[in-house]
Order: sequence, then structure tokens, then C-alpha cells
Amino acid sequence: MKKQRILLLAALLSLLASPVIHAEKRPEISTASRHALVYIAPKGKWIVQMEAHDIRFSNTYDNDGNKSAFGSEFSGINLNTQVFPSLALLGPAASLGISSLSAQVGVQVAQVTMGYGLTEDITIGVISNFGQSKTSVNFSVAGGNIGWNPLYNPLIPIGPTNYPFAPVGGGAAQAMTATDIKSILSNPAFGYGYKPVQNTKVSDMGTVLLGALWRFYKGEYGSLVAGLGVRKSFAGENDPDNLLDIPLDDGSTDVVARLEYYGQIASIFDTRLMVKRTIQLSDQVTSRVAAPGQTLALAASKEVLDRNMGDVWEYDVEVGVSYESWRLSATWHRFLKKADHYFSGRGQNVFSLIQNTAQRTDQWRVGVSWSGVDAWLNKEIAMPLIIKLEILDTPGGHNTNAVRDYYVVATSFF
Repeated sequence: MKKQRILLLAALLSLLASPVIHAEKRPEISTASRHALVYIAPKGKWIVQMEAHDIRFSNTYDNDGNKSAFGSEFSGINLNTQVFPSLALLGPAASLGISSLSAQVGVQVAQVTMGYGLTEDITIGVISNFGQSKTSVNFSVAGGNIGWNPLYNPLIPIGPTNYPFAPVGGGAAQAMTATDIKSILSNPAFGYGYKPVQNTKVSDMGTVLLGALWRFYKGEYGSLVAGLGVRKSFAGENDPDNLLDIPLDDGSTDVVARLEYYGQIASIFDTRLMVKRTIQLSDQVTSRVAAPGQTLALAASKEVLDRNMGDVWEYDVEVGVSYESWRLSATWHRFLKKADHYFSGRGQNVFSLIQNTAQRTDQWRVGVSWSGVDAWLNKEIAMPLIIKLEILDTPGGHNTNAVRDYYVVATSFF
């Protein structure tokens, strides 16, 4: 999916806006309507919105809020007997080396929203998204003292008479390389059976949300809107055999409720406040289960587990300033998620899947939007079009990725 094509679609499609404006009446248009801040469609009318996101990250925040490189849990590890117990026959000092891993992730997502006004204050609609994620990885290993046993035959089972490892200088010609380590991780004979550690690309459908919005208060200077919907994920399940794939969604089915307020502070200043509650329903997922103290879970630990992902609260505080057809905005966003829960029917210890799954994400967004409503009223353009460009950054958090997101949103109605 090429960014240029997404931006072109974004310029042609659109959603979420404001009451229909009749050119012949030329009413006073509020900032909320002019810049599509109140997401209520006019009665009997459609609103269409298109978003195109370019998301990137190479760092993450740990449980203590410290920033580190993405994938650092696999970097700086001594690949000794604690990681590969089969090395124990060669003594406690045996090591395949110290690992070094770095990764960068890019995610491109297109989202389409369509809404229809049942009444002047009730809108029903659907939000769907799709896209792809790419993970670029660099992996190396150095400082090992163990290599391949020259007598090892990979065509027959590993055993006392067919032992794969030998000390460097005591049978092995050289220490293990990164390619050798990747071979061990992907060869089922060693018990891991992971897919090769390499650049990964995932293209998929994301989620579809069906819901309704109700504007239950509308005053001279502000309005309150409540929303309720069900979001179903169609993203492929996170591959338990791939250490580096990034799915577009967590795969759960959610119930989403939100309350949003828009208010005019002064002639050119406005504010938007939002609180959203997401209840993630229980489901089942196939996953590997690492034993306590185990760095990499064995293939034999793979199991269909009962899962209940932690529920989420989200908050927005946005301030905007408008001049003629332009609006500048700054938004603070907080994302809070409770810890996940898993249950193993085989009685496996699932603590490794639960730990560090409670999340807090703090983000800032700055944006600029242009409204073509006045140009449409003046018959300078064929349709009312509102375009917004926004940049999102993640300056802090716990157990979350340090995401930066550049995106464009186009909105119209008919």
C-alpha cells in the first residue's frame, strides 16, 4: 500500500461532520460544524470520512517507564545454559555468545467511517480499517565459545551419540554465528520451531465497529454526545511461532462507550473533551507459554488459552484556535489498560503472559485543519470538504511503544 495512493484516497473520500448547510440560507456556521468536531450526521444524510496513518516506532517503554529499544528483551542475552539447557553437558561456562537485536516497525493503516443520520441528533454508522505492518530487524551474536560438533548429523535425532555442540578448539572450528543461532531457533529438532528471525510483513483487515452516536444536549456554546458500539477484530491472530510479527489488532471483540463534549470558549478558541471506555470480551487465543525464568518458550508449550484482555479507559483534552477557514489544535491523550488474564487448561504457569500487560500511554497531538465549507457555499468547490493533518507523539508511558503517527483525515457529507 503506497502512501501516495492512501493520501489520494483520503482527498477523495471523507466522514463525520456536521449538519448539512444549505447554500441558499447561508447560516452562521459554528467551528464544530465547520471543522467536523461534532460527529453527528444531519437527518437523512450521509457522512464519509477517510483516515490514512503512517505509524512508526523503534523504542518502547518498560514497566517502570524507562525508554529502551524495541526488541531489547532479546538483546544483550548470554545464550548460555539458562537459554539453551542442552549446553549443560559442556559445563556452566558454555555459551553461544551475547545476542544483539534491534528492530524498527512501520504500520500503515487506512480507516473508513460512514454514518447516517436517523434524526438530527442520532447517527448510526460503521468504522472499518485495514493496513499492513513491517518489522525490520538486525540480529547478531558475538563472544561465544561453542560451535557445531563436526560429527553432528542433522538428519538423525539429537542424542548422546549425535550431540550438536562442541567447544571451540575442542572439536568446533569456530563459534556460532547469527545464522547458526537462527537455524537452532527455527529447527524443530532443538525444540523451538520458530519462524526465521528476519524482516516481517503482515497485511490484514483490522477491525469493524458498528455503533450509534446520540447528541443529548445542544446549547448555544456547546454540545454533549454519547456513543455506544461493538468492535469486532478481523486481524489475523498473533503468530506464536513468529517473534517479530506485529498484528494490526489484538484480535479481541470489544464493547465501546464514549462521552464527548465540545464547547466554544471565546470567539476563536474552543475545546473538546472526550472519555472512552472499552470492555474487552473474553476469547481464546493460541500462544506459547514460557516457563518461569525461561527466555524463549518451547514449541511444546503452545496451547489454546482462555484470554480476557484488560479493559481500557481513554481521555482526550483538546484546545483549538480558529481563523477564517483554518484551525490549529493541540491534544493531550491518555490511554490506561488493566492487565490481561490467561487460563491454561493444561495447567501451565501463564505468569509470563500476564506480567507487564497493564499499560499507560501518554501522547500529544498537534494538528491543522482546513475547512472547505465556505468555499463550497461560495460554489468555489463541488462538495464540502474538510481536511486535517495531525502528528502524534508518545513522550511517556508504561509497557507501551513510543509511537509517532503522521496522518491525514478528509471529511465530507452528502
